[in-house]
Amino acid sequence: MLESPFVELRKQGVPPQKIDPGVADPLVEKVLSMPEETFLVIDPVMPCILERKPGVFEAMSCARCGEMVFMDKLLDTDNGRVCLGCLESEG
Repeated sequence: MLESPFVELRKQGVPPQKIDPGVADPLVEKVLSMPEETFLVIDPVMPCILERKPGVFEAMSCARCGEMVFMDKLLDTDNGRVCLGCLESEG
């Protein structure tokens, strides 16, 4: 799947919502028809305490990749607000 037309388009920066369903739907159907054991590793449940934060419902486009991102996942840079994924890929 990592060499599929969908992934190739994503690597080129095409947002997922702009990819033709004819390209994406076969991948979704393939995953939905696979046994869970072939693509999931399920470990024992571990206790975890999460801090409750208010929900974030405001979003805007990342200045680099253009994807819509919730505001709490964008960071201000010299080139505008950038998503965490783009920031990590900059190194």
